[in-house]
Amino acid sequence: MVLSQKQIDDLNKVSNKLPLQRLINYAKDGTITEAVLSQLSEMSAERRAQLLAIIKAPKPDAQEQQEWSAIMPRLKQKDEALKQLLDAYVSHWEAAMPLGNHVDEAKKVIAEIDSLLEDNAWDELDKNDSEALVAYLRKYPATSHKAEIDNYLWATVEAKEGDADRKSAARLYLQLFPEGMYQQEARSIITPGGGGSTPGGDNEHVGGGSVAAGIIPPAISQLKLVETWDWMAANPYDANYDAASRHFANLKQKELQTMREQLSAYSPDQVFYLIEKGIFTKEELIAEGLATAESLKILEERDDIIDSLPDINLEIAKCRKECAEDHTDVFLFGIPSTGKTCILMGLIGSPNMNINTVRAGGPYACVLEQFLDAGLTIGQTPKDFVATIEAEIQDGKDKHLINLVEMAGEDFAFKIADNEEGVISFEDMGAGATKLLCNNNRKSFFIIVDPTAKRVAFNHLVNETDAEGNVRTFLVRRNVNQKIILHRLVDLLAQPENKKILKNVDSISIVISKADLLGSGQEREDEAYNRFMDQHKNIIGPLVNLCRENGINANTNGQPMLYTFSLGRFYVGGVYQYDPTDANKLIEVLKGSTEITKKGNFSGKFKDIFN
Repeated sequence: MVLSQKQIDDLNKVSNKLPLQRLINYAKDGTITEAVLSQLSEMSAERRAQLLAIIKAPKPDAQEQQEWSAIMPRLKQKDEALKQLLDAYVSHWEAAMPLGNHVDEAKKVIAEIDSLLEDNAWDELDKNDSEALVAYLRKYPATSHKAEIDNYLWATVEAKEGDADRKSAARLYLQLFPEGMYQQEARSIITPGGGGSTPGGDNEHVGGGSVAAGIIPPAISQLKLVETWDWMAANPYDANYDAASRHFANLKQKELQTMREQLSAYSPDQVFYLIEKGIFTKEELIAEGLATAESLKILEERDDIIDSLPDINLEIAKCRKECAEDHTDVFLFGIPSTGKTCILMGLIGSPNMNINTVRAGGPYACVLEQFLDAGLTIGQTPKDFVATIEAEIQDGKDKHLINLVEMAGEDFAFKIADNEEGVISFEDMGAGATKLLCNNNRKSFFIIVDPTAKRVAFNHLVNETDAEGNVRTFLVRRNVNQKIILHRLVDLLAQPENKKILKNVDSISIVISKADLLGSGQEREDEAYNRFMDQHKNIIGPLVNLCRENGINANTNGQPMLYTFSLGRFYVGGVYQYDPTDANKLIEVLKGSTEITKKGNFSGKFKDIFN
């Protein structure tokens, strides 16, 4: 239950008279939240402390309970399909570990399934095939059949007839079993009468130079991931195989780190190329938390899914730039690729916001919601793009009427903050978003900041007119500095020419996007705050002064609030599982800063940037 402001005020008056157990029940069922508690000023300090402890206490996660309930009927099957479900479950909940979670139980079942799968693979293994034995050992390095593999692999060495083949097979044996039962025999084959030197020692020469143990030869160290994999496949008995294997392991870890840092930017085609090559298995990516069985299925069917969705570019072309009167216009400011559209998608998908699907950019909003349901994002919006979406937020019996305004990052960077003509008045910047800025509606600004990038490079479409009036269109590679653009925005807002616009602005907030890359919980909030202050601390003082002079952020004495946002849990290839938590947080911000509840409270986890 969400309390209206009147209900909160009434509760405040009787907060010391109501039975304590009733208040405790309210705290447990979510009626009294931390935000509500902060407004119960007449409540005794002792009661406040008790309720705050209950509110902050860990609670079971309803989604986790639901996911586990769906898995439970299949727990006796112990097959690959169940393993994929459990891997996805563990990947989703291992970091959060909500109260009453079943992560440890899931891991135990996964271990049982792995053991069964390994036993089945062992039963089907051709013990006379050295390549099959090696593949099995690499897939199951902790197998209980090592001693048997030692024997079987040595038998394949003895079965070789030619000296060269026997030496190659002996080298392979020692690479896998350097302390094996037949190590002395293997060394004798490699260097007859040579005192049993190990492969790769001073008696082994490749390309005219000795290969010291543990050192990766230059010719191999220069190979890239796929090249190393191909070399290993082509040279399983080479003396440098062990060195190549170490090099490959290092490259593989680097590739995993690249995936973690570029979840959305990492190409789905590259993901499946590496899987098809055998460099990664789906199970590995799931175990690393980079994918789930569901996310990989979406990637596999991505083209078909996109083909089944409406053409987003057609909807973008049809967007009407109109803001309904007597609404609060909510502007999303940010350079290209900062995640503005993701924030818009999150707000649209929230059950706490009702979108008008017919007026203005309503059809565009419908398409965004379909992409949201599919777990896919859209590409960069085109130059000159502006979308206005009419919406309402229910607040008890009242409604907050808003217009969501999204503009192309290019327009923000080049037409507004860093316009080439040097215009400093929004009214003089022409049509598009600047024209909407100059209407008579109340306004709320969200400044979107990408914490992962200082600069963004992209292709900028330029029109050039020659002396004869012919227009030529071409692409220019542009580089945008986020720090400079945001600084210029604040300076532009402070110009006297824009005073009239600022008189209509109720709030300015900072939103740190792509927050799923910053950790979770308080770690995420701290990391977002630290990154923002490292890069943009110089704009805080001017921004606070600007707000105070124009009555903006009245609830916080002019100080902007910093919020983190993620569309949900992202996986490699840009697929995600939508989570409305952060969108709901921003909706609460809007409820607290729009005209109907002018004195509403800013809720959600935030930091006082000014302090």
